[in-house]
Amino acid sequence: MSGYVDVNDIDGKIVTMKRIGDILAIYKEGGIVAVTYSGGDTIFSKELVTTRAGLVAPTAIVVLPHSHIFVGKDNIYQFDGNTVVPIGDPIRNYFLTHVRQKDKIIGFYNQYSKDVIFAFMTNDTDIYNRSKALTYNTQLNTWSVRDINMSALGEYTEHSQLIIDEVHNPYDSEEMQ
Repeated sequence: MSGYVDVNDIDGKIVTMKRIGDILAIYKEGGIVAVTYSGGDTIFSKELVTTRAGLVAPTAIVVLPHSHIFVGKDNIYQFDGNTVVPIGDPIRNYFLTHVRQKDKIIGFYNQYSKDVIFAFMTNDTDIYNRSKALTYNTQLNTWSVRDINMSALGEYTEHSQLIIDEVHNPYDSEEMQ
């Protein structure tokens, strides 16, 4: 009667919870449970969405207006509130063999370019910049891998052929917070 629901039908700990429409998506290590408000005696109802796609880290998820894109143990998935679809097949093998620590992946969305970006440290020891970004363009459904400085995550101005040495404006540390 107090309005709670158990989500113990999936193994593992709760990694994070994110809203998608009227659904509260509970991401666990072993899968996803969707909880909705139903009212009446039960207050909440739940539905087991999947047991094959669990979230690897609280920061390895990107919230889009109508879906979530997240990193699972074996692929990258998109969840629209109803179904979970693997979308990382073209890049999966590279990503899963090169990511150094899955629990350190940071996901974010560039609303201007429509790119979902997962920043990660690679385990490649023979390269200079071990900070990489896996980028998924949501309009073109294309993947790419690029170098990214993990200490400089955030919004940036996009210009063609622009490198940091060409920016002549001084950076104020207060603007970087």
